Amino acid sequence: MRISVLPPTTARYVAVAMLVAATVWVQFEGHSMSAEGIALDRTPRQAGKWRCIKQDVSQAYGFETKTMIRLYEDPEKRTAKVTFQATYTRLGSLRDWSLALTTQGWTVTQQVFRPIQASGGGHFGRARVEELTHGETRQVAASWYTSPTREAATLAQAETRAAVDRLMGRRSPWMGIFVTMDSREGKDETEDEVVKLTAILAPQLRAVAVASAR
Repeated sequence: MRISVLPPTTARYVAVAMLVAATVWVQFEGHSMSAEGIALDRTPRQAGKWRCIKQDVSQAYGFETKTMIRLYEDPEKRTAKVTFQATYTRLGSLRDWSLALTTQGWTVTQQVFRPIQASGGGHFGRARVEELTHGETRQVAASWYTSPTREAATLAQAETRAAVDRLMGRRSPWMGIFVTMDSREGKDETEDEVVKLTAILAPQLRAVAVASAR
């Protein structure tokens, strides 16, 4: 077995870089900031044909994380559950909601990435779109994360980009949105509806992030 050893000078540079990164991380993550003032409820209650019929807001981790769950309904009485999350300093509290659903017996059977194109022409990266099944029940879910200047389709991407923000000295808020809808009338149609709703809400969530920047 061959073991590679870094030259002494390179090893010192790596050690110093890791020490600096750890110091900066502790500096910015070690001081909590309340997310209570982040106005998640400024996202529209009327999103195209979708109308909010129920809303619940909660705080966690000493107000470092804020969660808002809305139930939207369209004229055909189809419903979509939308979960918003926001934090300044508790990056680990942002959830991978589809992963959380797997602990409740759901299985991810398909995953694709779809572009998020706002009606005004703005491009907001891509959302991760998944089909989940639980027995005979099927859902389609979309995940998307944003800061005032960056977006990500997965939690891992969001955490990496948030870490870069911290190392650059920025304590930007990071937010996530998770849209789920029962797939009763065909997966492709439901997928399109989920992406459309996400595309309506994503620019508004980005605007909340911009307004909440410190």
